[in-house]
Amino acid sequence: MELKFSNLSLDEVLSLYKFYLYYGSSTEHFYSNELVINWAEKQVMQHNDSEILLIIASLGLDKQIDSDEVITYLKRYLA
Repeated sequence: MELKFSNLSLDEVLSLYKFYLYYGSSTEHFYSNELVINWAEKQVMQHNDSEILLIIASLGLDKQIDSDEVITYLKRYLA
């Protein structure tokens, strides 16, 4: 999947997620789990090596990304 919004901040990604939750699947071209994973990968590359960020970034290696898993770890990061 080509990410049109690949340089987003965490706040921007979370805003798109809230938008997606409110409006549903018709907005999938705005939000995807890949946005969260891409953000986590960039954080790791900037030496923000929290264990949860490493886990989120590694979810991109899965053949099929589990959205519940992405959101679970994102919520843990935000806690």
